[in-house]
Amino acid sequence: MSTIKPISIPSKRLAATITGSDASFKLDNILGWNGSALTSADFGTKAYGCFRNSAGTLIEFFEFDPTTIASTSITINYRGLNPNGDGLTTEVAGNKLTWVKGDTIVELGSHFPQLFAHMVTIIADQTIAGAKTFSTIPKSTDTPVLTTDLVTKSYADNLVLGALTSVNVVVPATAGETITAGALVYYNTTDKEWKLCDADTAATVENVMLGIAQGAGTNGVAITGGVLMRGMDENQTGMTAGDIMYASNTAGEIANSAGTNEVVVGIAKSATALYFNPRFNQQLTEDQIDALAGNLTTPSSVNKYVTQAGLQKGAEIYAADGEASDTYVITLDPVPASYYTGMVIHFKANTANTEIVL
Repeated sequence: MSTIKPISIPSKRLAATITGSDASFKLDNILGWNGSALTSADFGTKAYGCFRNSAGTLIEFFEFDPTTIASTSITINYRGLNPNGDGLTTEVAGNKLTWVKGDTIVELGSHFPQLFAHMVTIIADQTIAGAKTFSTIPKSTDTPVLTTDLVTKSYADNLVLGALTSVNVVVPATAGETITAGALVYYNTTDKEWKLCDADTAATVENVMLGIAQGAGTNGVAITGGVLMRGMDENQTGMTAGDIMYASNTAGEIANSAGTNEVVVGIAKSATALYFNPRFNQQLTEDQIDALAGNLTTPSSVNKYVTQAGLQKGAEIYAADGEASDTYVITLDPVPASYYTGMVIHFKANTANTEIVL
């Protein structure tokens, strides 16, 4: 990083005439106020100076290479700099003049080092003492992005007190196909990439990790801005505030009506902003969880629930019209461990409930 050291140096004179195109100059001496020759250590890594005529009617500012100060030929980095101090490396052709030996005074450093010692430099590290009050919050700290950004007290308070309207969870992501900002995507665990959701295809919306692309991406390339896992997405269009939004049968899109496989992705905050919280209303309630326990043993792969259709499983029996009775063979599934006198079996034939007593 560049450094500047304020230093006061006696005025010098050119030892050789230079034209507006020359990139170096010679001085009559390179001595400091103490009579010793100046070195690059006296200047730091960046140094400025000016040429002016003895009448005080012409001046040209320049930046020079302090590592060449020990030589009688000093290298100029930039000539014709703006006298106002802006454009530190912008050369103005009209400011590059011819300077004559003997008549040209050369000023290096500054005659007011105490003044510059109290100023903040924009190109070097500094330790700054005393309280500094900013009338405007620096742009980089208004909404911190980098881990080294400063934050305001109100921002920190909002994080602690939960007053922020949205704290997004965004992760880096690699696209598995062409992706656009605002697209509903899922993480493909086989390819380790994010691809477009399609409610027509259960494998892209059911039991998969969902997200909203925050920028564009192509196959094998990082998605700009990553993928939003939870929070506020502002890349949508055409929504109506308050609508529940679903995965659409159009790949990568969302809609206010369910697709073939119904998966909720959030609620519209406005026409363009979505509260992204997938499946927020498709979770089991506590009562439903309690009901799953049943009244016998814990459900498992070998102790499955039986639906109404399962209870009615059996041979479909149809009696011929006009027949008073018939003989049927009924298979019980599962088969009872044993049969005993008085066992009652209920079954449904057509629409009439019938009871068989053994």
